[in-house]
Amino acid sequence: MTPPNIESFNRGVLLILGDAYDAFPEDDMLILLTAISEAVERYNPAREAVTVIESEKGFEVSIVSATGRECVGGLFYSPDEV
Repeated sequence: MTPPNIESFNRGVLLILGDAYDAFPEDDMLILLTAISEAVERYNPAREAVTVIESEKGFEVSIVSATGRECVGGLFYSPDEV
């Protein structure tokens, strides 16, 4: 496994792109990065965090706080692709 690419952005955002980055078509990566960007624009860094969770359904981008989480979007596989 190669070391991930680490990029630092405004608002204290750290994006780690590992081997998974090369595994997706460009259009799919654009969908996922757009969801991450939207979450970063909306979250309050003093009280919340943005998470990207990979599951059998795909990648879910959420804003997480002490009171719960809000799904912002992500990249989801169709049932035929799982």
